[in-house]
Amino acid sequence: HAGRIVLVGEEPCSPYERPPLSKEVLRGLADPVEAAVLPPGCAVELRLGCRATAIDRAARRVMVGDGASLGYDTLVLATGVRPRRLPVDGADCAGVHVLHTAAEAHALRTALLAQQGALVIVGGGFIGLEVAASARMMGWQVTVVEAGSECLARVLPAVSARWLIGQHRERGVRFCCAATVEGIERGANRALAMRLSTGETLAADLVVTGIGSQPCDALARAAGLD
Repeated sequence: HAGRIVLVGEEPCSPYERPPLSKEVLRGLADPVEAAVLPPGCAVELRLGCRATAIDRAARRVMVGDGASLGYDTLVLATGVRPRRLPVDGADCAGVHVLHTAAEAHALRTALLAQQGALVIVGGGFIGLEVAASARMMGWQVTVVEAGSECLARVLPAVSARWLIGQHRERGVRFCCAATVEGIERGANRALAMRLSTGETLAADLVVTGIGSQPCDALARAAGLD
């Protein structure tokens, strides 16, 4: 493309690869800047730390959070997803983390380095298991709570999933399957207490939720797109 290319991004850093966040970045072995998508000196104009707030399709303009508007000939919406939040009381307590952005990875790493104790991970998908592996390497006791009867059942063949879960168990990860979270509250001896549908209460110093994502489609919906 020979014309101007502008990329509007809400995060303050240049676009980066997300897979390392739950592994190398969480353990301090890499930084998202090292996994930047755009090469240095590329011709893309970056508007970082800037949220697109509305689209005027008739005028072909995008309004952004700093009060400016950008004209376009072609507009690409690549707004991605946001982590799904636990729909229970206490899900917004301090010490409950999600992991989707570089800032969230650094916040979780800081919390893991500040102490060692019990970490409860809600969601036995790839994100949850990657965080579990990283946290075990950092000395934490880890319990994974999974709503399904088995972890990874939707994404891997059963034989592969069971082998992978076996690797985690050999390294000390505990699993509570066929269990959902009914609430999170402040515990007596630890920072958090998680009530499960099985009747068990798990004590936790930190909680990480990895229960899927939702599309960031508000901008498109407001613009009247299908």
